[in-house]
Formats: sequence, structure tokens, C-alpha cells
Amino acid sequence: MSSKIMRWLFRCQRGNFSQKSQFSNCSDPRKVNDLLPYVESVLWGGQKVNLDCINAFGEFVIDAFGADVYSELCKYAKVTPDVKKSILLSQRFIS
Repeated sequence: MSSKIMRWLFRCQRGNFSQKSQFSNCSDPRKVNDLLPYVESVLWGGQKVNLDCINAFGEFVIDAFGADVYSELCKYAKVTPDVKKSILLSQRFIS
């Protein structure tokens, strides 16, 4: 995950925005909801392909947003269909 997106997520969580920020047009913390399917997809895909670097992202989510948010994301209710399809197809070819 890009460090820019991680900083944006952190700013959304903290409500810390400046007008000079490159993300100032995204200053509404509710817009983080638009990213949830992608965050869930990263967590889901990382678990399926066993990527250790995703653990660090999961820890970031817990630290920044709390364990309850992480638990909700780990229900994987909003994983994007294209990610599911890609990961499941790649697992089938590997097996």
C-alpha cells in the first residue's frame, strides 16, 4: 500500500487536514469509506497468499483505527470481485 494512502488514512482518522495538503479535496473523514473495499481486499489477498508485509499493514490499521475496526475489516464483506477472482485463480493454478 502506498505511503501516501496510509498518510491519508491516518489523517482521515485524526481529522488532521490542511488546505495546502495534496489531499485537501479529501478532507471529509467519511470518504475513508470509499477505500474500505480496497483495504479489505489488501488484507484478504495478503492472507490468501501469505504475505508477511500485509501483517504490518494490519498492525497499522489496528494502531490507527483500533482493533474493532480491524475486526470489522477482517469480515471481508467488501472485498472487490476482481481481487477475489485474481487471487482464487492464481491459487488454483498453483495447486
